[in-house]
Amino acid sequence: MSASLTVEASLPFYAHHVRGAVFGVLIGDALGVPYEFHAPEELPPKHLIDMTPPKGFRRAHAGVPPGTWSDDGALMLALLDSLTTVTPFTVDDFAQRMLAWRRDGKYTPDGVVFDVGIQTSTALQRIAKGTPAAQAGPVGERDNGSGALMRVLPVAFMATSDAEAVRLARLQGLPTHGHLWSQLACALYVLVARELLAGQPFDAAYERACAALPAFLKPDEAQVFSTLLAGRTPGRGSGFVLDSLWSAFDCLAATSSFEDAVRSAIALGHDTDTTACIAGGLAGALYGPQGIPERWRQALRGRGLVDAALAAIALDVGDACDDALKRAEYNDAGRVMLFHTTTRERAQSILAEGFRNGRLSGVEEAVGRGVSLALEAVGILHEVEGDAIIEIEVPREVNLREYFVVEDGMPVWELLVPADVVTAWPRRLKGQVRP
Repeated sequence: MSASLTVEASLPFYAHHVRGAVFGVLIGDALGVPYEFHAPEELPPKHLIDMTPPKGFRRAHAGVPPGTWSDDGALMLALLDSLTTVTPFTVDDFAQRMLAWRRDGKYTPDGVVFDVGIQTSTALQRIAKGTPAAQAGPVGERDNGSGALMRVLPVAFMATSDAEAVRLARLQGLPTHGHLWSQLACALYVLVARELLAGQPFDAAYERACAALPAFLKPDEAQVFSTLLAGRTPGRGSGFVLDSLWSAFDCLAATSSFEDAVRSAIALGHDTDTTACIAGGLAGALYGPQGIPERWRQALRGRGLVDAALAAIALDVGDACDDALKRAEYNDAGRVMLFHTTTRERAQSILAEGFRNGRLSGVEEAVGRGVSLALEAVGILHEVEGDAIIEIEVPREVNLREYFVVEDGMPVWELLVPADVVTAWPRRLKGQVRP
């Protein structure tokens, strides 16, 4: 078989953690809604912060059912909808989706808009009256709320490169927030999120993102960015875009779980839903959906919207693989080579104990459901930072659809697949074609 027909992909970790990031934004937002507008000293003890506040707490948005996300989550879904629907992305399309949210309650669990930022409201009114979307966002220093930052996370996993991520992060903010500070905050946030989705711990992700961003800026913008970093102060949860960014970063740096990160964000008080939304997206990318408390995932309303959004991210991988394999070159044994990446320990276990009579009998555990495939192992191909890649031969007659587990539209098991799949699925597979 031609070696050019394989590509390294990181589907299980990456896809899982994309799901975690999306859920993290929505759950952080919904968790913070009841505590909005309160000073830190007015809030319950951090360990009592939950979807339903403790008895006796004077909750904000009292008529909103627990588990409901606000404008933050809705506009994140609107951006994701635009990114997955229209290629290339345009601010005009995105602006129309934001207007659909404002007018019709689209992207909300029950069609009700109950919270709108001042700058976002002003900008959408301008757009509705005919102002071009790219020119509608206020550009003054005092026009630096967090409306663009709170929604930007989908850019992190929809962009095909860091350069595109920075460009899209800045572009999506223009309809409502045109000032450079907001653009830089959005750009830094998505670079940090991309590093987290690639498996970096938070401190490393932050350092790498800060080092990378200036290369995508003009010299005067890079100087502004340097000045902002030098002037960073502890976050206060105020809703000012830079403070919201620093607040989220502080919460990620000081905690070791999703639950602690978003509760810490809310404990800052004030703009609690937005701070927790921004922190939650990063925490979800870092810890994955398995790190989000099940009770919060169950309490989240509007799951149908979330499932549809995640399904839109994932194309039909089975179709792509089937089509690619029709054109693939098989070796003399009529097999095509695929590769499974797992932890080093798991790889050793599979190779030592999982293979019986040349079959991958451990595949049921590895995949997460019962499947029987005629797979043969060649061995550990190489190891990278604790991960090991196992080379596997797949017979021509195997239907690769059976090789993918899909949860909420996201494939969650990893393979090296024919390179045609990468052409068909450029935004979803992270990796590079093997030489």
